[in-house]
Amino acid sequence: MPSQANSSGATRSKASTASGVKRTAAGSPPPAKRAKANTTDEAHSDEAHSDEAHLDHTHISSSGWLNAPSSQEGKSQSLQVTHHKGDMFTGAPQGTVLVHACNTQGHWGAGIAKAFKQHYPKAYFDHNKFCTKDHSKTSPVATGTAQLLAPRDGDKQHWIGCLFTSAKYGKRKDKPDQIIANTAQSLSMLLELISQVDDRVTEIRMCRINSGKFGVPWEKTESVLKSIELKPHWRTKIEVWKPEDE
Repeated sequence: MPSQANSSGATRSKASTASGVKRTAAGSPPPAKRAKANTTDEAHSDEAHSDEAHLDHTHISSSGWLNAPSSQEGKSQSLQVTHHKGDMFTGAPQGTVLVHACNTQGHWGAGIAKAFKQHYPKAYFDHNKFCTKDHSKTSPVATGTAQLLAPRDGDKQHWIGCLFTSAKYGKRKDKPDQIIANTAQSLSMLLELISQVDDRVTEIRMCRINSGKFGVPWEKTESVLKSIELKPHWRTKIEVWKPEDE
């Protein structure tokens, strides 16, 4: 009897082992694959979040907002531009909108754009996706438009304002006159976007846009900024920052 019991137990053990092998082979994937699946889930979560992380031309009514009255009681109002020296990122209060000029290719590889990418990598992820995934080479982001990226990078709580003033970059950038024309339209759209989250915005800081890698003299850009006729619900003040060594 003992030998039969041992034989029966061994048989059950072998069957259990064989069954276990089968369950492992046909059941849930090994840990490495599960980790990969989790990473993929996180990536999908990041992409889903990025869809909520910006405002752009699709968030503006097509009912002619640019043709709305520019002022109340016929009194026109222009932007109040103040000048500051130092690092525009350092000491910026929570809720600040930090503005720079961009190409429509989703490329932040040089100049002040590179600094934005280093300071705000998640904002760059959203911006690049908008330019390269939501749009394409045959249907690119339009120049003269803007994008407002909501705070996502740590505790900085800074909004990023992107002005699409040139289609390309480097040697293929737009001509200066075209960049200037795009700037007026882009900033007008950005101010409209900011008005939609105005209660969450504290101030607007801008670098000397277009004067770096786009090669447009700052004086020309400043002139067009001051020529914009503001809508009653738009912000009226912008701080322009340049580095101490300039």
